[in-house]
Amino acid sequence: MCRAYQIPHSTFLGWSHDDRSKAIWQYVREKQRCRGCGTRPDEWQTDHGGHQHAYRPVVDRCRGCELLETEREQLAGKPTGSGVFVRLERRD
Repeated sequence: MCRAYQIPHSTFLGWSHDDRSKAIWQYVREKQRCRGCGTRPDEWQTDHGGHQHAYRPVVDRCRGCELLETEREQLAGKPTGSGVFVRLERRD
């Protein structure tokens, strides 16, 4: 819990009971999220207030991701050495 909030345990214990309870609730709620799609099971379960059609898939495109993937493809198979990665740099 304290690792998630990046605080010492003693600091967390110094919070009010209400604040600690809310922090724990939020932490548990976030841990329930699917790592793939970001939804929680109860959002889909009608017996928990969810709906089987709670979300719909939408195709989107990020120009930054597109550029990164293109550059990675161009580097594939080329001798670049260890530790090489592609990043975006802002043009000024």
